[in-house]
Formats: sequence, structure tokens, C-alpha cells
Amino acid sequence: VATVSRTRLSALIRAATASPQPAAGAAVAGLQTRGAQTLPIVVAPRPVWRELYDVLVQPVARHLPQARGSRITIVPHGPLASVPFAALRDPGGRYLVERYATHVAPAGAFFDYSAPRGSQPSSALLVADPVDVPRLAGEAPLARLPGAAAEVRAIAKLWPAGRATVLAGAGATEARVLAAVPHHGVLHFATHAIVLDANPDASVLALGRASEAPGAGELTPAKIERCVSVNTAKPAA
Repeated sequence: VATVSRTRLSALIRAATASPQPAAGAAVAGLQTRGAQTLPIVVAPRPVWRELYDVLVQPVARHLPQARGSRITIVPHGPLASVPFAALRDPGGRYLVERYATHVAPAGAFFDYSAPRGSQPSSALLVADPVDVPRLAGEAPLARLPGAAAEVRAIAKLWPAGRATVLAGAGATEARVLAAVPHHGVLHFATHAIVLDANPDASVLALGRASEAPGAGELTPAKIERCVSVNTAKPAA
């Protein structure tokens, strides 16, 4: 187990996620992913990627699969959610993505929520192009997304008859979405997202408002978590 203070870990994460500075000239190198793809490296490697590997990966490295291309699932907590795990480098200078197929999940409960339930496909809730969405102070109004409505209609055709619910336009209100979530196993949002890096918990998916109340039409992580909890407790329709 690696011992590192919260202050030091926070500093490492900030350094790892700071805006990258392109390396001078063209791509300085390329790396082979576990899928035999070649990715050009246009950002110079950072020492912090090595240090974070030693803190986060090295203590459990002996428990990881040995076969190249194996899938590893990472469930990051708190500020670790912003760590670019695929870019962490081992003592030999190899990126984690060169060795493993990295898979990140928001929470362990996600696997219960997304587990197959029999042979019948989970029903899908498809949300797109809401109207009367929230407006941030000092920001331009969020534009309509007509292409998103076409997107969810096309996706709905891929589901068995009666297994997909489309909430689009005036129907894509926060109230209707929250009421529908517990009855569906697959959620697809084709809406605006308002992302606040400094306060991720305040980030929202923009939905239609039913009132002018503060927070109306703002689908926050907390609201989503409550919906997921309901859906985990009750089998999908």
C-alpha cells in the first residue's frame, strides 16, 4: 500500500490534468495500444504520470492480469475520477493503455444496475433536445438540438417494439425523465451538459423546466444517483 497525503495526491492530480502543452514539432513518438493501434504522442510525457503510477497502480500491480490486452476496471473515488489512468507510466516507461484495456466505472453499484436481466433486452429511455432549458448567469442561451432528436428516434428503431421510450422536445422535462428512469435499464441522453471542473457535483444535464424554481431542469449527479438507487432496488420493466 502506498502512503501519500491527501494534499500531495491532490497536487499530483492537478498536475496530471492541467492543460497539456504540445511537444515541439510534430508527433514525438507513437505507442502501440493493446488493440495494435498506433497512437501519435503529441504531448511530452510528464513525470507526474510516473509518480501517480507508483501511488495508484504499483501497489496492486501483482494482482493485475498478466496477459497483454486484458481488461481492467477502475472505480475512481472523488478527485481520482479526473485522473487519466490510461496515460500513467510504469517504471519501464510504458503507458497503462499499452498493457491493458482500461475501463472506468462511476461506482461499484453500476454493475448491479447494468447487469443483464434474462434474455429480454433492457428497456431504453432516450432523452433529447429539451426545450425551456436552464440558463447560466452570464452565458448565452443553450441552443436547440434537432439532430439529437433524430438521433434518439434512430436508436429507438434498434430496440424491440415497445422497449424504448423517447422523451424529446417539450416532453423532455426533468419531471418526466425522473419519473421514467426507474422503469428503464438503459439511459441515453442527447442533451446539453454543463460541466464544472472545479465542482463536478454541480455539473448538470440540461432538461426542460416545469417551473422557474432554482435548480429546475438541472439533472445533477445527486439526482441521477437517487434514480440509479431506485432502479437497482426495482428490476427494470
